[in-house]
Amino acid sequence: MLVLTRKPGEAVWIGDTVVVVHECRGRVCRLGVIADPDVPVMREEVPCNAARPRPAHRGSGCLVLARTAGQAVLIGDVRVIVAKLSQTKVVLAIDADSTVPVLRCELRVAA
Repeated sequence: MLVLTRKPGEAVWIGDTVVVVHECRGRVCRLGVIADPDVPVMREEVPCNAARPRPAHRGSGCLVLARTAGQAVLIGDVRVIVAKLSQTKVVLAIDADSTVPVLRCELRVAA
């Protein structure tokens, strides 16, 4: 598991998927997920209370999900957990196979 701190406007590349931190406000952060349409993106609570994760709405462009500390997003076989958040940054724990490349994007993107 890899743990990274990101600020709003910063991103993480996970394989062919990009996860962007859009904003951190109060106890909620908004994560944008840019993935191929055939890659499933699911909401998941940690620990998961439901028998199976709930599918996220899938439209064109960037999918934006609101998450609080302890909640996660499943992107294919990769789990992105919001480990901790504050008004200015979010700590993401990325649980992926060791063969999946994970890169910090130091370029700021429009949030």
